[in-house]
Amino acid sequence: MRKHRAESIKSDFQNNMPEVVTVHWDGKLLPGLDVKSSKEERLPIIISFEEKEQLLAVPKLESSSGKEQAKAVSNALNDWNLKDKVQIMCCDTTASNTGRLKGACVLLEQALERELLLFACRHHIYELVLKKVFISKTQEDTTNPDIPLFKKFKDNWKNINPSAIELCDNFVKQHFCDATINELVTFFYNELGKSIVRDDYQELIELAIIFLGGDSENKIKIRQEAMHQARWMARAIYSLKICLLQSQFKMNVKDEQALKDVCLFIVTVYVKPWLGCCLAVKAPNQDLRFLKTLQG
Repeated sequence: MRKHRAESIKSDFQNNMPEVVTVHWDGKLLPGLDVKSSKEERLPIIISFEEKEQLLAVPKLESSSGKEQAKAVSNALNDWNLKDKVQIMCCDTTASNTGRLKGACVLLEQALERELLLFACRHHIYELVLKKVFISKTQEDTTNPDIPLFKKFKDNWKNINPSAIELCDNFVKQHFCDATINELVTFFYNELGKSIVRDDYQELIELAIIFLGGDSENKIKIRQEAMHQARWMARAIYSLKICLLQSQFKMNVKDEQALKDVCLFIVTVYVKPWLGCCLAVKAPNQDLRFLKTLQG
């Protein structure tokens, strides 16, 4: 029945073939279907067009290299007769995708024998900016997925009381006036009033409000997780967590100041444009305003 249903979906799609599509892919490490394998690399491949989406395939990869990903995407496009229809690539900003010589984007263009528009994930682009700020301030530069400071925090989590928050509002007021702070707090509360799909997005907003001193009634609680599954948001979420719980976490004065500076950047400069990343049509204007803010 699954095979019949899959063939029916593909047949219906072929009868209503769009003229232009965007191809999306993002590698995931998933539980293996074979009992002998605990984990396996899978690559969900999706196309979008006219406010619609269609899953093409979720092939198993031998590795997460750019070559393997480009080959999988090219095969899926050929299988669905979309080789001549795809005009845009959407992916994250890892080296395996964006590498100049061996990145999946370059290799996919070679396989299709023409250039495509690269529209990288907007959230990942902004994550690159935060990464540079974080490294510049804390000197925590590592290729390991686990950031040493955050791993230390995770290991010490059992000794931390999430309710014992140390407010940073006095530090914020040294750099920004009350009007600016109140404007940011109002913006974040308005965002909380919207429908938020992901818990990690909501957690980031809540932590920003606490850091700015906007939770005067102590209604927002720091969540219990010591290390969020969304590692790509770790620098924002856990910088704020550590800063707010710093009285229970041993750091030297230099590291405390560096982390406070990072958090100040996150709540006053970074979070607002980051939340607007989902609207691609606003990207050019938003990027320009973000750059002007950085220069200011």
